[in-house]
Amino acid sequence: MSEPTRDTNPLRAFVRGAWILLVVQLTVALVVFGALTYASIQLNGILRETAEKQAELDKIRTASQTLEASIGELRKGLQNAHDATPLVRSAIIAYHNRRYDDAIEQYDRALQLDPANSYVRDLMSYSQYMAGRAAQSAGDGETSMELFSNAVASVSQVLQELPDYFGGYVELAVYECARDRPDAASGAHG
Repeated sequence: MSEPTRDTNPLRAFVRGAWILLVVQLTVALVVFGALTYASIQLNGILRETAEKQAELDKIRTASQTLEASIGELRKGLQNAHDATPLVRSAIIAYHNRRYDDAIEQYDRALQLDPANSYVRDLMSYSQYMAGRAAQSAGDGETSMELFSNAVASVSQVLQELPDYFGGYVELAVYECARDRPDAASGAHG
């Protein structure tokens, strides 16, 4: 009887060893699976965070490009204003020397360089009005009415661009009175 026991003991030891090995392998597999799952969760978090940061970076790049374009436009506008400055200076001198036609021409040239400059357009309206008064004094009613109409058109454009410029409404009323349009003058308000 002792012999069959001996045969079963090595068999039992083998089976027990196989089970222990299987349990150890299963435990290692579970630990590896758990580690991989944890790493996967961490990686997904990192990937999500990376995607968010990439989206933020894309927004910042877009904002930067928009700002660069705005800066470019502002530089161009500033350069246009700078280029127009000598013409405006010349126009102001011409206006004060009562050479209104020269002033209008200089303002017109300045506006070709800097078309968005409402203040230059407003100054031109003064010259157009004064040139109209000079033509009226000289007895040239047709030219004076044309110049008054030009002054109205100029200041009207200024008011479209700068609706809070209340002085422009006063100018519009004066120019409309010069055109003998008191109803239009009384309607000139913001």
